[in-house]
Amino acid sequence: MPVGMSLSTVRNCTLGCKRCVLAKTRKGTVLSRGQNVYDSPVMFIGEAPGREEDETGEAFVGASGKLLDRWIKRMGIENYYITNIVRCRPPNNRKPLRHEINSCIDFLQWEINAIKPKAIVTLGRTAEKEYPQGFSGGLPVFFIYHPSYYIRLGNHEEQWGPAVDKLKENLDKYEEDLKKMSGVMKKATKSARKARKKLLDGIED
Repeated sequence: MPVGMSLSTVRNCTLGCKRCVLAKTRKGTVLSRGQNVYDSPVMFIGEAPGREEDETGEAFVGASGKLLDRWIKRMGIENYYITNIVRCRPPNNRKPLRHEINSCIDFLQWEINAIKPKAIVTLGRTAEKEYPQGFSGGLPVFFIYHPSYYIRLGNHEEQWGPAVDKLKENLDKYEEDLKKMSGVMKKATKSARKARKKLLDGIED
């Protein structure tokens, strides 16, 4: 797919995909969801759709999605995009196999190219294996355990709250560092222009 393809085109390519065996057991491909997705969103990447997602065709609409929505609200994030490593539900909610991930990973990369997120947050180890913490393609990547992990522990705010707050702290710090870097670059550019003008003025004299 060419660079610059729109998100709607990526979504259309996802529909009806038969790249792997999951096409035989799914009810349909599951599309991503978000808010203000073209305004430098934070991109959350999970593992795979579950039963409710398979039935509705939309990512993170079950219990994990409801908890993720609480996290996003707690962090005050208004621009976000929620997606998965694979677009079809694996049988019995098992982890996606390597060949299934390989068959689906292009769709995720095309989404990244289309929406140009300011940061990526991986939800769980499956997503982290594909996008390790640090930087990927120039984008900062942060990690937090999948909402389903905390649901299995009882879904207590005192369990997941500190992790969510730490994630927000890291996202805020990155944004502050980015602003500082932008300011330094602007000053350097301004100084270079002044030096160039002074040099040209001297040559003209």
